Amino acid sequence: MSACVSSRDSIMSSVKEQKDAAIIETARTLRGTPWCDEYEKMISGMLYDSLIPPLTNARHECRILAHEYNTMPPTLGTADEIAASVSKILKRWLGLWEKASS
Repeated sequence: MSACVSSRDSIMSSVKEQKDAAIIETARTLRGTPWCDEYEKMISGMLYDSLIPPLTNARHECRILAHEYNTMPPTLGTADEIAASVSKILKRWLGLWEKASS
């Protein structure tokens, strides 16, 4: 038996066959998720179509936010203004984001 076949069999044995209601319920509390049947399959560990528009658009939005976060110029403003901009990006990217209290 080749290594490819055994790896494939190993991966396929870990694929779920039905949606995970508990994970889906938790995900419903999140903001900004690309809600669709394929998303429910994805978070449940099932095989899913990753190329449908809601999922490709969500990945694209994440790439945009990551780029904005990683390329924020230090000349944007004061340290507080930059922190506010970073916080705004993180709220869009991660849903809920609260600045840690000092």
